[in-house]
Order: sequence, then C-alpha cells, then structure tokens
Amino acid sequence: MSGLFDINFVKEKIIPVSAIVILVMVLFPSKSYPQLSNDTTKFLGNIISGKSVPSKFDTYWNRVTPENAGKWGSVASSQDTNQWNWSTLDYIYNYAVSKGYPFKFHNLVWGNQQPSWITNLDPAEQRPALKWLGTYVKNSGDAN
Repeated sequence: MSGLFDINFVKEKIIPVSAIVILVMVLFPSKSYPQLSNDTTKFLGNIISGKSVPSKFDTYWNRVTPENAGKWGSVASSQDTNQWNWSTLDYIYNYAVSKGYPFKFHNLVWGNQQPSWITNLDPAEQRPALKWLGTYVKNSGDAN
C-alpha cells in the first residue's frame, strides 16, 4: 500500500510536525490565565470540614461544600429535633455567604452516616423520622 497507509509516510510527517508544534509552544507560550477561582463565571469548589477553613481556601476555591456537617447523622445525635446541632453547618454556610461563594450540600442523607438512633426504630417509625427532609428542602430554596 502507499499514501496514508504507508507507515514510513506517517512517521515522516508526524515527527516534523510534532517538532514544529513543540518549538512554537516554547517560543510563544500561551497566555497565562488567572486561577479559576478568580473567574466569577466559573466555580471550582472544595469541602470544608468542621469550623476551620483551610488557610489557602480562597486562593484555590470559590465554591463551598460542607463535608459531613450537613449530613443527618452529623446533626441529629438525638431523635429530638430540638437537640439537633446545626452549628458547624451554619458556620460553613455563613463563610460561603460572607465570601459570595455558592454553597452546595454534599449529601443530607447517607446510608452509613445516618443517625444511630434511626436503626432502633421499626419501619413504621422511620418514615415519619424522615419528614424533616421534605420540610428542609422545601424551605431551603435549593432542591438540587
């Protein structure tokens, strides 16, 4: 065979073209763009765990996700909703708002990170225990 299917023909053309592309890249480097977190039309997020924001978070990220702070098991150590502790989630959410960053939940309900007390309920009692989730999503304005 000849033409495009000839191995020697392909090798002869690829090597010089590759050398030219590399030379152009070295002599004329592409424009350097600012980090993504400075582009207010794009978001690159990361997690925040607990009530401590990593020191260089704002250098690299412009979107916030609470790691486990928003999960049901982290909040609800007791079946009594009056005793649920939202303070870590509130801290992370308020940080995002103060910086003008979008806030995105990781998961509200995660099988192996559900409250330990839910497993002690029979199925008929478990369903009403999940009622808070529908109310929360409806009131949050962000069901995504």
